[in-house]
Formats: sequence, structure tokens, C-alpha cells
Amino acid sequence: MKKNALIFSLILSITGSSIPLAAYEKQQVLTIAVGEMPFLFSGVPEDSGAYNVLFDTVKQQMTVPYKLLYVPVARADIVFINGQVDCLTPASTAKMAEKHKLIASQPYNYVTAYIYNSTSEPSISSLHDLDKKIVAIQRGFTYGGKNFGENISVIAVGTINQSIEMLLKGRIDAFVGYESDVVNAFKEYDSSLIHTNKAFIVHSQSENIVCYKSKVTEQFIQQFDASLHLLKSSGQHKQIMAY
Repeated sequence: MKKNALIFSLILSITGSSIPLAAYEKQQVLTIAVGEMPFLFSGVPEDSGAYNVLFDTVKQQMTVPYKLLYVPVARADIVFINGQVDCLTPASTAKMAEKHKLIASQPYNYVTAYIYNSTSEPSISSLHDLDKKIVAIQRGFTYGGKNFGENISVIAVGTINQSIEMLLKGRIDAFVGYESDVVNAFKEYDSSLIHTNKAFIVHSQSENIVCYKSKVTEQFIQQFDASLHLLKSSGQHKQIMAY
């Protein structure tokens, strides 16, 4: 290792300069933190879903290299805020500070969160229906800063699958989940036992890629948006989202 470093130093001393910034940027591989969601966006092949297919398809039209770092949802925000990665997804700049330092892609999907409970009980039409009850939320999700109040016992779980299993076992009364996550998770459960009231929306947001602004990320976002536009124009995007 020391020998390699010495050779590199000698090369720099001979040329009289360091590696040009432009050359570095061309070679830079962006790291995107992904808040992992089984059966929607996952680094585990058997748990992959629509977002995996979307990103694999979009990437075919892009030249800026990038890699996906799959981490728990709660950790994804942390590694991005700490500057350990270049980008974050799924994400939105809506609640982020210092927006002038960020750049975001066009939305690749829109998601809505609802409250799900057992079909043995009436569907939830307001937070008052949850008074004195136990509700599970996914760790790291804020649902737009939703305040559930002091009369509701809120517990955090790791995945939407855990929420479903706890509800089916009677350990909780309801859970909050984004529809896309729940629909994908229902592939492993009997969905006829769980329902929701779509007239009562907890939170709705767009799914984007958010990056720290730089020449490389600007080029990346430009290419991503262009490729995404082609997919939407051809109707392929709609097919992928139904994956």
C-alpha cells in the first residue's frame, strides 16, 4: 500500500499537477441511499419489487455511474443528512432544510398513507376512532409530521410486514402504511382480513431522488428525468408500477 502511494506521489511530482477535477467527476460513482422496503425496493433479489425494476430500466439509458446502498428506512435519512452518501430515495425535499443545496428528480411515483385495521372492526375514518388503541408505524417514517395525539399508543416497527403480522395476531389495533408498500406486502398475506378507509388520508407525497447539488448529481438527475420521461411517454412506467 505504501509503495503504491509513493509511486502515485512521484507521478504527481513529475506532472506538476493533481488529477483534474473534470476527470475525477467523470469517474465518480454516486452512492444513493435507499430506504429498503420489501417487495417494493430491496437489495434482496427475492424481495425486490416495482422500484427495483424501474431503476434497472432507467439505468439502461444513463451514463452517469451510480450504486444503490440499501439500508433500513430510518438509517437512510441519517446517512444522507450526515453526508455519507450523495443521494437519497425515495425522498422529497418538502421537509428538508437548506433546500438550496439540494437537487431533486421528477417524481417517479406518488404514494398515499392510510390506516389499516381488521375487517372484524369498522374501518378508521378519523384519529378519534383510535383513542385508547395501539397503532403501529414504520420506524423512520414521519407521515408528513403527523401528530397522532396523546390518546393513541404508537409503537414503531421495522417493516410493514411486521405491522401486518402484529395486526393479524391481535397485538395491535391498526397500522399506518403507504398503499404501495401494503399492496406489495399483501402478496404474502390474506388481504381479505384487513381493510382501510380511503376517504381518510394520513399523508400523501411524491417519490423522488434527492441529491446534494454538484456537477455530477445535476448531470445524473438530468439523465434520470429524461429516461423517466421516455418510460412514461411509452406507457412502460405504468406497467412497471403494476409489477
